[in-house]
Amino acid sequence: MLVHHHILVFTLVLSFTAEASDQLAPMPIGKPGCRTNCSGVSIQYPFGIGQSGDEDCFYDLWFQIDCNQSTGWKPVLRHTQMEIGNITIAENADRVQVYSPVTSLCPNKEAKQPRDFTGSPFVYSQKFNRFTAVSCSFLAVISSDELIVGGCRSRCQENGYSVDTPCDTGDNCCQTTIPSSLTVINASIKRDPNGSAPGGAGCKDRAFLVDQDWFTATSYYAIENMSSVPVVLEWTLNNDQATSSFQPFQSFLEDTEWYFTDPTPFCSIDQSNQTRTTFNCYCSSGFEGNPYLLAPCRGKHFVKPLVSRHYFFPFLQYFC
Repeated sequence: MLVHHHILVFTLVLSFTAEASDQLAPMPIGKPGCRTNCSGVSIQYPFGIGQSGDEDCFYDLWFQIDCNQSTGWKPVLRHTQMEIGNITIAENADRVQVYSPVTSLCPNKEAKQPRDFTGSPFVYSQKFNRFTAVSCSFLAVISSDELIVGGCRSRCQENGYSVDTPCDTGDNCCQTTIPSSLTVINASIKRDPNGSAPGGAGCKDRAFLVDQDWFTATSYYAIENMSSVPVVLEWTLNNDQATSSFQPFQSFLEDTEWYFTDPTPFCSIDQSNQTRTTFNCYCSSGFEGNPYLLAPCRGKHFVKPLVSRHYFFPFLQYFC
């Protein structure tokens, strides 16, 4: 009887511990004393909202965000003046969604081009973006540094643009991928003798780079009157050892990743890409949090008590 009593007490204690772990406070996403929300957008360090004197809230000026009356209380990257849709810190790609202009391909209309990110920590994401042209029977091309790096041609649909027709059918809309690590992108028309060119008073032809997940959930007909669309940028930190903001990160540089055991975040420098060296930080597998705060990550695992059929005592088992 005494043995069963101990089993019950031990099980209840474990159950209470597991329940308490589900009620832990949210993990911090920004530096202490810094604003971490702007119009519902979570601002995660190394990005930060700050004016003069608040430099500790962001890693460097590229990551400084304005959120005030002049921006309509929307998060805007100060250096690029681009509105932010969301910020993601993830093992597969640290990224930020921003709004980029739609380029008109029609004569006598201003052809606004996407931002040039040369010399910045940002590149246009190959994984999450698609070059898209809403057009009819002419070749829309995407170029970088005056070199054509991609393009697509759509077919003309007799009934014009359709809300229900997905872009991947090629009717009045076409898409293609882009190369990796691009910092400069321009959309234009490549005229050829066998192709047509846009024109006319009702011309609606346009091209743009776009967050594919967002675009899939949005009809291309719906963007007819939109001047900008979401685009995904991948980012890296400046790893210049002379930079004061980089110095705290040096002790977190690791050659290997610890699984399930070490909550300490680690950072790595990747030089495998010939055109771009990246410096990013991570939580070890099995942990979550913002590794750029250089604070311990939190384990994703919880403890669940189990009672063995063969032995009259509970044991612990970890679940993801």
